[in-house]
Amino acid sequence: PSYRPVEKWQEEMEEAAKIWLKNMEEEEINVEKWFRQFEAVAPYAKDTTSIAHRAAQWIISEDPMQLKFDAPNLIQRYILVLFYLTTTNNVQKPWRSCNKPERAKDSTCTFIQ
Repeated sequence: PSYRPVEKWQEEMEEAAKIWLKNMEEEEINVEKWFRQFEAVAPYAKDTTSIAHRAAQWIISEDPMQLKFDAPNLIQRYILVLFYLTTTNNVQKPWRSCNKPERAKDSTCTFIQ
């Protein structure tokens, strides 16, 4: 096997750390941009104990659509998530039908009367 000098390895690690730090800083900026959008609709979006914050977290980190902070349908999607979480008491009282699909099921909704 070939070995790199320690100095080369240190340079590579320092460069990797700089890239990682830059990415983290950009991510924080984007999260702030998302929250500015959400707060226009729900002033309590930054309150970590609120359902508005839970909806924001879901959009940012769990939503399969993976919308960007400037997506034209971001607010519409956020309002739908906020509506769902509010009317189900943060999913503690699911709807009679059309709830979040389980992992193995598709997302097709069949309305039950």
